[in-house]
Amino acid sequence: MMPCNKEVVSDMLKSVLSLLLSLALAVSYPLSAYADSEPMFEPPLESSSAYSSDTGALSDNDQESNAQKAGGGEFDCSDGTAKSHEEAVLPEGVLDAYSIGEILDFVYLESSFVSLGGTQRVVVSFADLDMGITSAKLQYQRPGCNGLLSIDASDIVDGAVLFELEPDAIQAVGEYELVAVQVSLASENPNFSFTIALDECNDDFHPYIFSVVASEAVDEQSVSMSAYAIDENGSLTQANDVESALRIAADSANDEGGDRESKNDAPSALSRGLDARRTTSTLQDGKLVVALDPGHGGSDSGAVNEDKGLQEKNLTLKIAQYCKLELEQYFGIDVYMTRTSDEYVGLEERVNRAIAAGSDVFVSIHINSAGGNGAEVWVPNDSSWYGDLHDVGWDLGNKVLSKLVALGLADRGVKFDDYIENGGLFYPDGSPADGFSVIRNSRKNGIPGIIVEHAFIDNAENAAFLQSDDNLKKLGMADAEGIAQQYGKSKKPYYLQGIDFSPDASQGIGQPVLISARVSGDTRGLNYKYVWHKSGQDWNDGQWGIVKDLGGTSTVSWQQNEPGDYEIFCDVVDATGDVMSSVADYRIDPWAFAAAALSSSEPALGDAVTVSASVQGDTAGLSYKYSYENLS
Repeated sequence: MMPCNKEVVSDMLKSVLSLLLSLALAVSYPLSAYADSEPMFEPPLESSSAYSSDTGALSDNDQESNAQKAGGGEFDCSDGTAKSHEEAVLPEGVLDAYSIGEILDFVYLESSFVSLGGTQRVVVSFADLDMGITSAKLQYQRPGCNGLLSIDASDIVDGAVLFELEPDAIQAVGEYELVAVQVSLASENPNFSFTIALDECNDDFHPYIFSVVASEAVDEQSVSMSAYAIDENGSLTQANDVESALRIAADSANDEGGDRESKNDAPSALSRGLDARRTTSTLQDGKLVVALDPGHGGSDSGAVNEDKGLQEKNLTLKIAQYCKLELEQYFGIDVYMTRTSDEYVGLEERVNRAIAAGSDVFVSIHINSAGGNGAEVWVPNDSSWYGDLHDVGWDLGNKVLSKLVALGLADRGVKFDDYIENGGLFYPDGSPADGFSVIRNSRKNGIPGIIVEHAFIDNAENAAFLQSDDNLKKLGMADAEGIAQQYGKSKKPYYLQGIDFSPDASQGIGQPVLISARVSGDTRGLNYKYVWHKSGQDWNDGQWGIVKDLGGTSTVSWQQNEPGDYEIFCDVVDATGDVMSSVADYRIDPWAFAAAALSSSEPALGDAVTVSASVQGDTAGLSYKYSYENLS
């Protein structure tokens, strides 16, 4: 049997995440690594024979009936008993060599709760069958109802099948259950198909159910998580989160001789009660604290490209700031920055600051050099000291890297290294210490630490990419999406898109500027705070101030009597205390045109009229032009 080792799981996740990224999906319901302990290959539900010439399709009448029932008003819910399915015979020479665990890798639901009028996305991942998948159909229903609905696949990529249940398919409030998947394979017989039932309920299996709710009902508390994996005994095991599911699968792989072998006799961070520092399901206050570490700073510029005017310390700070803003769009994530300005911070001090802030994971952001090309992620090595941190870092690194590669950066892989200088360094159990200080010291404190090398500053193509602020924003967002996916975090029902100004980009000195938060989604109960800061200046008295303290008004007026470039910060705080932030640049010009004045408003014919411009601020060097128009 094909072993469920970590590399298989990693490849599996990378395939589906690549598919999801291309569709700009946000993970709010973690991957369910599913494989049943007993084969459940089924014939199509409308056919009594195992395989027939029309096994892959529902009749036109069935499709029309299902479409009519999608609204929820036509369900026959009088009989709540579960349906039974006749067991099918495996097609000889095709599926007889596979168990259910090798056919069906996992089932993924984007969200356990969907707002009415929203879209639910489902991914079903199959093993890479030689014959390939040509089409697929998902069947679903309201639990306890006899009416059966179906939808065709939206996309198929490398054995991962995407189904999109759009608003017209889930029009009614209530629970929906995934029932079965029909799959057609490439064959000499174009109708060659099989069906896998997903709705057989017993003590060992929990059905795939999601709820359609009114939009105001979707909040942080309503999002439930579940994940499934095959344990070392080959049985389906439910876990509280993706991390636990992957750990179960990894343990199973190690028992079967997986390629990346763990040290079973090593002191485990789990046994030392440190699991709460790394998994969302056991965080004491429900919050995941992510430490973002912008590499270098102050006197340490890091790598440079003088021709392009690029310094690593500036790039990493911008990427980290964008990453922070994106992470704050998710429920249950607090972000700590090891530096927020052009400050030198020692390597050990960076980790110490993160630990003092209660961080659960340490992500150090860097730009590479030395003539290469692309992105790479460095993670804890495979030493036995807190050996499970290697597994957590490996999974997180792969998720972040997949996002960066999707932006067009070359894939240089997930890597780890030992400290070998001057005879080497070793952890207390004698195993080799990590080569990078921030990873080594994070590990000593029981949290995973990774280093993300985003691109090469001395590569012409990469450097051109890094010159764009928009690209730096994309890198930061990609980092954030990888972190959020790793820890199963869902996005909030509201979204701070940015800050709007009137006038748009600049205003004259002493003139009013209207500032408003651009928020989409459910804005009820939100409070807003605005702060200004003089760009390029330290946060000292006179260089920053509060435009408006926390309150329910989203639009404020601001005027500034000193010209220059400013940063305007906006915090949006919801009823749970979660904060979402945004920052935008604005310019105050050194002068402002107030009005034009006439010496007389009703001069007599032939009288001279004096026209003057009222200008505030620095008028040196200004030129004036006057024109008139005859309106008679």
